[in-house]
Amino acid sequence: MTTLIDVPLLRVTAIRAALGSREVLRDVTLDVASGEVVGLLGPNGAGKSTFLRAVTALIPLTAGSVEVFGATLANLDRRALARGVAVVQQLPEAPPEMSVEDLVLLGRTPHLGLLGRESARDFAVTSEAMRRAGCEDLASRPLGTLSGGQRRRVFIARALAQEPRLLLLDEPTANLDVQAQYETFELLRALAADGVGVLVVVHDMTLAAAYCDRLVLLADGRVVASGPPAAVVTVDIIRSVYGNNVTVLAHPGTAFPIVVPVMVEEPHD
Repeated sequence: MTTLIDVPLLRVTAIRAALGSREVLRDVTLDVASGEVVGLLGPNGAGKSTFLRAVTALIPLTAGSVEVFGATLANLDRRALARGVAVVQQLPEAPPEMSVEDLVLLGRTPHLGLLGRESARDFAVTSEAMRRAGCEDLASRPLGTLSGGQRRRVFIARALAQEPRLLLLDEPTANLDVQAQYETFELLRALAADGVGVLVVVHDMTLAAAYCDRLVLLADGRVVASGPPAAVVTVDIIRSVYGNNVTVLAHPGTAFPIVVPVMVEEPHD
């Protein structure tokens, strides 16, 4: 018998979705359990961002199903969805004059009571979210004065302020320097250790292989590989999607797969 703990936080089964007349997702299936980080990989145009929009009901499905916390997306109470699922979009927008603290505090909105007034706990959760995301020193800054990398951390903080059970992120390490990228994934691992399920769209396959429990590789809207990093990030699979200009090596210390470009020598006269 299936118990509640056996039910994935997110279960996506054979979904299809289109943008206009063009089908973008074709029979995509994946799930995310409590306490794991799942990386969604693929070249530009593979359907990664469209997938996140589809599973959060921002675009309709043409086939398949999405279940969140064991309930179909259509039957899940919208307030419960907002409380339990946080999304960090690829290019989020917000008024440039809004302060960082006010934006992060918006993450508490689904938890506010009838009068909609923030409590001392809401402010405490907001402060902790900024601390964990590494942007507490920006609290009073207007969003319009921030760099791209700083804005990324702020929107991650807003998602953390929701105290979600399921966290969906679309390329959260874009525009971040190397140290900030690793700090972001360390944070995702810490959230998973707390029981949060994490689905993260990421371009850096080496980073994803080091930090994700499982990887799902999309190409042309289909899943071409899914499983542990070592089973997905292989020479044959990666070259079938990205071409022969890349190869895969094993990290000398951890044995995690590392994806590197192949240097092509110019012919000599």
